[in-house]
Amino acid sequence: MCIVHHIKLFFFSGWNTFRSSAKGEYSSESEAVGAIRREMFSQPTGRLGDALNRHRDRMMVGRDMRAGFNKIVLANG
Repeated sequence: MCIVHHIKLFFFSGWNTFRSSAKGEYSSESEAVGAIRREMFSQPTGRLGDALNRHRDRMMVGRDMRAGFNKIVLANG
């Protein structure tokens, strides 16, 4: 019975998608995508802000690499 339910759910989901695209409603986005879009475009940045973000990202990647390397070293003695 569960398979029939999943097939029915798949069919109705496809039907709703087809119906909305036939109406021309292409730009609907999920809540997660909207949150990411708001986070990315909420703050105006310039060259200085971009440079600071790259520096912060580089430091965080370096910290993660050191932590991973230390785990490998400690595990292998």
